[in-house]
Amino acid sequence: MSPQEPTAAGIIDMHAHLGNHGGGYMHAGDPSEQVRYMDRSGVSCAIAVGHYGLFTGPEGIAMDLAVARGFPGRFMLYYPVVAPMLAQYPGLRALEENPEFAGLKFLCEYYGVPFSDPRHEPFWEYADDRGLPVLVHTWKTRNSGFREAEKILGRYRNLTFIAGHSFMGETDLAAKMGGAYGNLYYELTAVLNWKGAFEPLQREGVLDRVLFGVDAPWFSYEYYLGALDSTGVSEREKGMILRGNALKVLAKAGITVGEAGFGRA
Repeated sequence: MSPQEPTAAGIIDMHAHLGNHGGGYMHAGDPSEQVRYMDRSGVSCAIAVGHYGLFTGPEGIAMDLAVARGFPGRFMLYYPVVAPMLAQYPGLRALEENPEFAGLKFLCEYYGVPFSDPRHEPFWEYADDRGLPVLVHTWKTRNSGFREAEKILGRYRNLTFIAGHSFMGETDLAAKMGGAYGNLYYELTAVLNWKGAFEPLQREGVLDRVLFGVDAPWFSYEYYLGALDSTGVSEREKGMILRGNALKVLAKAGITVGEAGFGRA
């Protein structure tokens, strides 16, 4: 199998990044290396945003598009909403013009700007109108904690709110409130580092809304797959987490996943 051929019916990674990072070693910082690593780990495709785009906005977005086009079917992209740089953005036109974008990414805590900041409203509204997935860095903090997220979840019911890291420090609360917000999904980066963080998701019966991601290439697919096995989930539940739940989220946004990887309905 060549590096550009996805594994049929493989894992869908819903939280990945692209490129190297000045603050740490990336074991698969080059896109070709990342695709080879995906192949070895049974990951057919990933939705990603480049490190550069998360801090530079438009410059990095162009780099991400080049990667997605260079590896068709293997990557789709989150459009990074970088609050300090929105004045330099081409607006939402880039999302309309580039089918490589699957949804949006908010990293609010890093910018010191809450989810509910008025500058973000056009992006939330755009995603909600189209039922798009929105990956949001969540943690028990002022700008990215569950109470701040409720301001979005209570207002925008059609988008898919993907809680990256599943509100670490507040996962218990977020899992209990899953029933109130049917469009709230939980992503596993950092959650599987210790079993206790995963248990609220099992206990509250929200495994049908748990998505697989490891912040690749920051963390290891192999480690997280082994950690998922250690939780005692059934084969059916594991299949939902690794692929089935992602298919539902993507279908809502008009995105298909077949033997050739990502496509458009």
